[in-house]
Amino acid sequence: MALHLKIVLGLKFIDASETVKTISNAFSKVELSSNDLLLFGILDVEALDTSNSPIKKVLQEIRLWDNVKETLLLKQLPDGLKKFIIKQVCTGNALIPDDDDYFKESDICIRWDTITSKASLERNNEKGPIKKNDIYGVYEIRGHFDLELMLGEISNGPFNRSSQVQVHIKKDRSKLSKYRKDALDFVINKYAKSHNYDDLVKMQEIKVYLLHAHG
Repeated sequence: MALHLKIVLGLKFIDASETVKTISNAFSKVELSSNDLLLFGILDVEALDTSNSPIKKVLQEIRLWDNVKETLLLKQLPDGLKKFIIKQVCTGNALIPDDDDYFKESDICIRWDTITSKASLERNNEKGPIKKNDIYGVYEIRGHFDLELMLGEISNGPFNRSSQVQVHIKKDRSKLSKYRKDALDFVINKYAKSHNYDDLVKMQEIKVYLLHAHG
């Protein structure tokens, strides 16, 4: 924790955005746990908003809060996907339909057997933590399944609302956030220095989708 904290506190001295410097300055006012997402470079805006964090207050004072708090846009499911879900529930056997709004089944390899995240493992030169996702989708590039673009956790079923389950849900949410950062860091470290213009454009447009099922 001490190393992470030292790094974050030092951000105010580098050539960074005003938002990053403001957050770094506010760290002395924040109570942090050893597993706080802020220490991993992840700004959990929802948590900051609900806890009325000192970071939220300082960003509001200089009118930067709206820069980090993005409104979630809810999209209607495409008709093809609605039909797929209904058929899957009713029969247990359906192929994902072709549609421009989401991945085609042939484009992404999806596993459901908690295999190790390559991106997390390579966080510190192949000495990072062994992370296993409940749902894991990777995209093939140059003949290798390298890009982790779909990561999911299932935090108990709908019939258990105990305090232990609530802790489980919170931990899984934190894990998903770290998975996503690892996935994006992996892309940047491996492909951002490419001299291929098409590769650079594709890397800038990459999105990682997180699925969290509970309750």
